[in-house]
Amino acid sequence: MTSATTHRPDVLSWLLAWQDEVQPQQFDAASSRFAHDVYSFGTVMPAVAGRTALMEHQWRAVWPRTRGFRFLPESVNTWGDEQQQVVAAQWVSEGLNAADGTPFERLGRATIVLQRD
Repeated sequence: MTSATTHRPDVLSWLLAWQDEVQPQQFDAASSRFAHDVYSFGTVMPAVAGRTALMEHQWRAVWPRTRGFRFLPESVNTWGDEQQQVVAAQWVSEGLNAADGTPFERLGRATIVLQRD
């Protein structure tokens, strides 16, 4: 097991590719990055199991009301080995209020476990 690093290039590439799928709402492409049995917590759902549930209950509820989603590369830390990486990263975006579309700053963080297939 390696200690925390600023980032690993392959992990950062994965995060940036996923980030680029959020804004244009490329749900299927983004979904393919996740295991079928993914388990996730989210901002609009307590927890879900499975890719379809993640996409339907979190992403489709949030992504259409999001602009400028991006990870902060300087915040990325990873731990693990060649087969598995735990990733901690911060992100920023602009949310749009569901009631009236008023924009607001949204700050967040992600903890992701990546496994090499």
